[in-house]
Amino acid sequence: MGVIDERAISNLSLAAELTKNIEMKLSKGKEKREAIANITPKFMWILKDFALDLVDEYGRNITSSDYLEDCINPSKVTVREGPGESAYKIREAIVKLFRQRECMAHVPVSYTHLTLPTTPYV
Repeated sequence: MGVIDERAISNLSLAAELTKNIEMKLSKGKEKREAIANITPKFMWILKDFALDLVDEYGRNITSSDYLEDCINPSKVTVREGPGESAYKIREAIVKLFRQRECMAHVPVSYTHLTLPTTPYV
């Protein structure tokens, strides 16, 4: 089903590599961050056949963009060395490189009348 999981985020490693290449060509400090943010497009993640109810860990309704932000939050990665290092760096690169981020979750037509399972809190 169309959810944001570790495998989906790992597939975005290209964004992490892109960030490194752009950073090498720009100046240091705040100017660098501003320059990167000004040249990158909006990050749009579209989830096809999304089959989860969008709620947070407290059962409150959230938007699909809130769901994305929660999934790509680098602080959600508990292990930042070894196997977890890649997951952390990819999330960090997406957050750093793309200032504007949005997610759209499209529910399959056949699910519109069903109660959906809750979002696995990442």
